[in-house]
Amino acid sequence: MKTYILDTNIILDNVENIFKLQNSENKIVIPETVVDELDTKKTDMSELGYRAREFARFLGSLEFQNIKKENGYSISTFKNENISIEILGKETYTSDDQFSKSPAILADRRIIETCKYYPDGIFITLDNMCRIRATIEGIKTQTFGETSNSELDYNFIKEIDDDYATENMDIYELDPDHKPENYNYLIRESNGNLMLGRCVNNRLRIIDEKYLEKQDIRPLNLGQKFYVDSILDENINICLVEATSGSGKTILAISSAMRLINDKKYNGIVYIRNSINSTEKNEEVGFLSGNEEKFAVFNHPLYDCLKMIAETQLTKSNNNKSNAKKCEINNELLEEKTQELIKRYNIETMWNGELRGRTIQNKIVIWDESQNCSVRTGLLILSRLDKNCKVIICGSNRQIDNPFVNKYNNALTVLLKSSYENHQEVNLSAVNLTKTVRGPIPQFAERVLKVS
Repeated sequence: MKTYILDTNIILDNVENIFKLQNSENKIVIPETVVDELDTKKTDMSELGYRAREFARFLGSLEFQNIKKENGYSISTFKNENISIEILGKETYTSDDQFSKSPAILADRRIIETCKYYPDGIFITLDNMCRIRATIEGIKTQTFGETSNSELDYNFIKEIDDDYATENMDIYELDPDHKPENYNYLIRESNGNLMLGRCVNNRLRIIDEKYLEKQDIRPLNLGQKFYVDSILDENINICLVEATSGSGKTILAISSAMRLINDKKYNGIVYIRNSINSTEKNEEVGFLSGNEEKFAVFNHPLYDCLKMIAETQLTKSNNNKSNAKKCEINNELLEEKTQELIKRYNIETMWNGELRGRTIQNKIVIWDESQNCSVRTGLLILSRLDKNCKVIICGSNRQIDNPFVNKYNNALTVLLKSSYENHQEVNLSAVNLTKTVRGPIPQFAERVLKVS
């Protein structure tokens, strides 16, 4: 049995983290300073306020058992048939005199002082600075996720030698060692030919590479081909991609989604993305309609991709005209063409803060920057989609900006881990894009400045 002492951010991330850490055997301790911090947030109308109120309801559902006082500490025990929680307080805090003018630092210091009651306790926090302070004080620390998640080297492409691979063959006939995470196959024939295939419902689908090229932005490398094919496959509900920056994940998603709308498979595109600084408050921006001003201010990545597609279409149109009829591709024409795409493909953006209560119907949903979303936000997004939707989930654990999540517990990581299992509700396909195609500078940055 282990003793886990929880920081405020663990509960604000998701109240259910308490149960994950407790796991029917471990002791869960919540410092009284954490309770105070949560109490100050319960009136907020933000997602954080919702989670603080959720914790208050949870704590209120527990039955008070007893209170014990010793050596200047007080331990109050609350429990029900499933869980026992200790609220740990201290009569006096030595930090009060030093840090009274810095409330945030004072709260951290009070929590760290409280941790010392349990010499073998483990302090769980998402705050790196707080964790460093606790470590200096001799307290064992972990970030949430290290306790239950091992790191995976995501690789969803498997190479195999075979001369007899055929469309719709049983995947175990092709690969007796097939595992759920083997979504994509590179099949080498003895004559030197290469064939691409994907596993869908335990059957092999042979990829027609020429078919993939019939769109404005074409896949250029192996990973992109698997990615685009999974988007175009009507049997796939969820397309999951973990990618380096500049790998083409967003623009390929948009271009492929447009192709599906041209084929009348869906009636629009919904783009969901956290703001670049990714604080919880920024998740409250709410629903935004697809107009020029709001696209430009809040959705630069989407808008940039649309302009690239617009330029591609205009260039292709010019190539089919005589010199006399060719038009100059200037900013004004690009802007006009971009707005045309927004209207034609019914493109709109939504923000996490006002998704609750909405239902998204018959749309292709592109959920970008999923590494900056908590698990709770991921649940909020995916639970809005009806049975006629397809969702493309993009992200990179090398680009986490949200201070409330880390590489162990964000929505992208949890979904990537889920891709190592079969799911009866949906057909999921996953791929990792490792090649930067944006240009040499992003490629240099990924190699030299890579964050593990």
